[in-house]
Amino acid sequence: MGNTNNFDFTGKLKRLFLILIGLGVAAVVVGVLINPEIGAQRLWANFLVNTIFFLGIGLLGLFFVATHTMAFGGWHVLIRRIPEALSTFIPVGVALLLVVVLGAVTGTHHLYHWSDTFLVKDTVSVTDLRDYEANMHMEGATHEEEHDADHDTDHSAPADEQHSSISGGNTTSVLLASVSQDHAADAHSAADHAADAVTDALHQDGEHSAEMGEDSAHAEDHPLGADSAAMHAPAHDDHATAEDHDEDAAHHDSAHGAHDESYNWYPGKVSAQAEGHHGHELYAEQFASESGEKLIANPHFDALLSHKSAYLNSNFFIIRFIFYALIWISLGYLIRRASLKEDKEGGLVWYKRSKNYSAVYMVLFGITSSTMAWDFLMSIDAHWFSTMYGWYNAASLWVATVAMTTLILIYLKNQGYLPQVNENHLHDLGKYMFGFSVFWTYLWFSQYMLIWYANLPEETFYFHMRNGSPVYRALFFVNLGMNFFVPFFVLITRGAKRRVALMAAIAASLVLTHWLDLFLEIMPGTVGDAWGIGLVEIGMLAAFAGLFLLVVFRSLTKASLVPQKHPFYLESVNHHT
Repeated sequence: MGNTNNFDFTGKLKRLFLILIGLGVAAVVVGVLINPEIGAQRLWANFLVNTIFFLGIGLLGLFFVATHTMAFGGWHVLIRRIPEALSTFIPVGVALLLVVVLGAVTGTHHLYHWSDTFLVKDTVSVTDLRDYEANMHMEGATHEEEHDADHDTDHSAPADEQHSSISGGNTTSVLLASVSQDHAADAHSAADHAADAVTDALHQDGEHSAEMGEDSAHAEDHPLGADSAAMHAPAHDDHATAEDHDEDAAHHDSAHGAHDESYNWYPGKVSAQAEGHHGHELYAEQFASESGEKLIANPHFDALLSHKSAYLNSNFFIIRFIFYALIWISLGYLIRRASLKEDKEGGLVWYKRSKNYSAVYMVLFGITSSTMAWDFLMSIDAHWFSTMYGWYNAASLWVATVAMTTLILIYLKNQGYLPQVNENHLHDLGKYMFGFSVFWTYLWFSQYMLIWYANLPEETFYFHMRNGSPVYRALFFVNLGMNFFVPFFVLITRGAKRRVALMAAIAASLVLTHWLDLFLEIMPGTVGDAWGIGLVEIGMLAAFAGLFLLVVFRSLTKASLVPQKHPFYLESVNHHT
């Protein structure tokens, strides 16, 4: 090997990354061909997982450089080029994220419930309702036929039990929260709807009483009819039976005890093929005799999404994305440019500029890292929110970034590069992985514990979908174990952080398990039980990893591996811990 300060991106290594991309794409195609039940929704969900993951590593790589520059962290100078190289993926990641944005605003995918503007209209025309439901029916025809066939064998079960049953395959019952609110323009409240539904159920069983007779009159006057009013009633539990009179009483009390704002729960059908209906039923045929221009109350109206529509709407979504893109790409370019200029010209001019750029990036990244997580991740479950969510995702991606930096550093050392890097630098990276794994766990536990302790259904459903569902429960605990217990107990000693093979193994593990953490955040709200870790998931991850590594290693060739004219170069060379 010649100059150890200049990285040689060999043809063999390039071919390896290109083969990884090709095999990944081929695996995705083969996975879809051998399993036709895998639909576009699952592909889009995997695309989002990998886009956010690798873009996040790029953003946190730039954050690594900025924070150490602002903190006068001299120890990092010898390894600085690696996080800088990670940050060069930001423009590529932003381009990939643009695909997600365009898919959302054009209706190409249904990852985001709020992107369906029909759901926030409280009044619609009959024609609009017919067109909307016709489109829903076309997207989910196959799913609906399978769902109906599953229930044809039992006609004696109450309607609410039939709609709340869980079918197998690509269909699941996912708890969705909907806030039903009183509107001054409406003649009837949400309590009337729920009471009407209870009346119908009791009448079907021949057990209705005189007390409920008054509520039945409301159903006749309601513009949607008694059948559609049942939509607002809470569904029975999946394991309920006809003999559960206590549960019926609870529904009765819930219906008559409804106030101006109450949380009603209904089973939302999630399909890998079609997500467009978001768990809503069809009502247009109830208005077959009505004029197409007649205005009616929208039976698909989502009051909670309507309240959030000032923020969660397509136009503002695009504006925020453009804002993110401009900040991340421009500051990434300026910080990288200052670093390269400093290495060529020396002096303190470019170092001071780098400090100024880093200060701006730290402030703006602190804001946009949270809002980006709200926009692209938390809004998948649009009825739920957590004030700790942005910090949680930043911590997760930070650990993955440090782990990726460690892996690339170990690779370069094994190839004979960076001879001045020693076990002390590796030790500091190990302390980062150890300490921030604990910090990630602190945020994980704090978010989970507060929601569990409060036990509010509008909050707990998020974790019920992940921990309460047997489909995701194993991943839920694997995520906690691999991201906390393994790095905690393995890296707790000083010697462990200085062993190259052990550090490489833990770093590789943390990259994969924090990818799994993001996977667990996205999949339940997008595909429900219709998930898997098969050829599609492995292939998508491989393709993105190949592209990411191709960009990163190519950028390593654009500058010397060690910025020898950095003011803290000698401090890094003589670093000891």
